Amino acid sequence: MTWPRALGLLAVAYLALILHSALAVYLAWPLPDLGLLVALYAGLTCRFVGGAVAALRDAGPLAMLGLGSAMGYLSDVICGTPTGLRALGMALLLLGLRAVASQLLVRSPGAVMAVAAIFTLLFRALLSLLLLLFDSGTQTALAGWRAALGQALTTALLAPLVFHVLSRIDARLWRDPRAHGLSYGNVRSLY
Repeated sequence: MTWPRALGLLAVAYLALILHSALAVYLAWPLPDLGLLVALYAGLTCRFVGGAVAALRDAGPLAMLGLGSAMGYLSDVICGTPTGLRALGMALLLLGLRAVASQLLVRSPGAVMAVAAIFTLLFRALLSLLLLLFDSGTQTALAGWRAALGQALTTALLAPLVFHVLSRIDARLWRDPRAHGLSYGNVRSLY
């Protein structure tokens, strides 16, 4: 992960988390996890930058762990979750996404929606597991599951728009100019 791209995605995640916390005050229904969508975009597009050697350098395990823990820590601070919970969860999620990014071909809006819904529920399960492991109370681990399906649905509905906006920002600001033709929507770049 290059420094400008990592810092840019971190800034976008910060703005998304601020927007999420501002909307949570006024709306009663489950809101999409915008920080998770930015992390999903970062994890799913980490392999599409440059050739094989550049992709391995771009998607290094330490880079993905660092980006995930920074995004998760911002989410912990802004959303009020226990400090380190979402940081560890997001770091593990991005490390897992790094491992499967070359196996997942997520191009169409339907595939983006399905992956966003599945990973929202997986992330919620991971956070619950971490709470069960490191916290003595089971009630806090199970408290968030009441709105999990609603949040997965709203996250899935908003995912294609967020991925489109992030791909436009990514193409305009942080892509390597030598990687001409390699983008989120360019299927020919994979062959």
